[in-house]
Amino acid sequence: MKRIALTGLVLFVVFAAGVLTAIQRGWGSKLVEVSVENRTSAQVQLVKLSYTSCGGTGLLQLQELASGTNHVFKFLVCGEGEYVVEVALADGRILKSGAYVESGYATIEQIDATQIQSKYRSF
Repeated sequence: MKRIALTGLVLFVVFAAGVLTAIQRGWGSKLVEVSVENRTSAQVQLVKLSYTSCGGTGLLQLQELASGTNHVFKFLVCGEGEYVVEVALADGRILKSGAYVESGYATIEQIDATQIQSKYRSF
């Protein structure tokens, strides 16, 4: 009888650890997180993130992004989708980048003086 109780307790602890890990890592989330980082020496004037999923489109905007800072955009996708980030630099140049995403993805868009680099963030 003690052996059955101990086995049940061990199974419960393992299951609980799995649930906590899934929650911490965002597994099963329909959200996508896109962190936009300004690595230029000047303020970015405008950041636009347009996305497509669930048969529709959406647009998120940020008016200013100071040098050396970042902003995290979050949006829902139905399994998979895509997005495009467009930034207006202080000198008037426009830079664009984009990526394919699935539910739970987290990406980083690093803005430098000449381009935007996309990176998938892993846990």
